[in-house]
Amino acid sequence: MQQIYLFNQEGIFNGVDIVDNLTILDADGREVSVLPTNATLIKPPDGLYKAQFDGEKWIETITEEELAELNKITSSPTLKERVDVLEGAVVEIMETTL
Repeated sequence: MQQIYLFNQEGIFNGVDIVDNLTILDADGREVSVLPTNATLIKPPDGLYKAQFDGEKWIETITEEELAELNKITSSPTLKERVDVLEGAVVEIMETTL
């Protein structure tokens, strides 16, 4: 069994597959590789966000904008903000029921 790394038409990493055998015998009895055209045996390095295979190696292709979007920190409301929202909801409920 062997692990192969798949990529799409643009070379962008598309997943991993496990295959039993990557060779067959040709008419002369020689082993011939049958690795799919959209796969490689080369593992993408750790840390790539948008890995692309260029035919020889994996490269990073994420744009600054895409990276900034991934790194956006979504802040949780503070305790004071949460209390303010709840107070507003309580006041609204009291006004509609009285």
